[in-house]
Amino acid sequence: MAEDGLIPENMRPTSSSNYVNPDAQVDEHGNRMKTMTDYEVLKEIGEGSFSVVYAAREKAGQKREAAIKTCFKKQIIKLGKVASVFREKRVLQTLSEAESCSPFIVQLMATFQDESHLYFVLSYAKYGDLLQVQMKQPGRKFTKEETKFYAAELWMALSDLAHIHGHDFVHLDVKLENILVKSDGHTMLSDFGCVKDLNEKDEKLDPRIRHSAIMPGTAQYVSPEILQRDPVTPSCDIWAFGVVIYQLLTGKHCFHDESEYLIFKRIQKLLYKFPDDFPEDAKDLVEKILVLQPTERLGAVENGGGEAVTKHSFFEGVDWDKLHETQPPITLE
Repeated sequence: MAEDGLIPENMRPTSSSNYVNPDAQVDEHGNRMKTMTDYEVLKEIGEGSFSVVYAAREKAGQKREAAIKTCFKKQIIKLGKVASVFREKRVLQTLSEAESCSPFIVQLMATFQDESHLYFVLSYAKYGDLLQVQMKQPGRKFTKEETKFYAAELWMALSDLAHIHGHDFVHLDVKLENILVKSDGHTMLSDFGCVKDLNEKDEKLDPRIRHSAIMPGTAQYVSPEILQRDPVTPSCDIWAFGVVIYQLLTGKHCFHDESEYLIFKRIQKLLYKFPDDFPEDAKDLVEKILVLQPTERLGAVENGGGEAVTKHSFFEGVDWDKLHETQPPITLE
């Protein structure tokens, strides 16, 4: 990645006069890289500020289904997202390696480019995101057992026991829309566009840029230390994990108001309440996670680490070692 923050020469948008046929691209091992001609595009399934995501299928080989994130080079440069796009790729590559991959994290199957786009080929989620699934449930919320299952899988993706936090990464955008549901009913955490690599030297930011323009994540899930511009730690994700548990059980946001400003005020003052039917052990877990001091949150390295959460009474009965083999609590058709 170029130190000046620009896309390297071979990654920049080019004119047709000097464009190299993508079929001629090879990887570091001399193997031909994939191109869009290797896939049958089925439908559009999402879009972002500089990308569109398509459902696709390989035309040859195993004919696996995939999600192809198509990123527009010009828009990436315009929005100043070059560093974050390359960081996302690097983190996904690390988390997709055989020794560090997880069934609960989206896998990067291939990357390639053409004159105007960068492409990320990712594992496909047949049933969309967990929010879509929740909206189809009675009362638009999950039962305690269903919540326990989905929260456990999310924790195994996040925690320092093995995966994201164990590699010194912080996701920074944990929310139901980024938890995808695969064809077997299990989930995987996706969208690493906000990811922070704790081993990476901090970028220099123009102090004139508004805080809202550089703050990662989604308002209802943002931790108080992010709002205070304190250092990012895995505890930021732990906070969002607690907010997700609340939402799974209630179908509502823990911190909600008419504007981001008011939402942030609620977060900073811990202004939320539990409905009367909220399970007591879940309440105890959420209260131990939604703590203003990051080091005092259950699951933080300073407060028991990932194992402390797995041993909480809310997760009683969960077989953590065989979680990926456990029958999902909901039949999806």
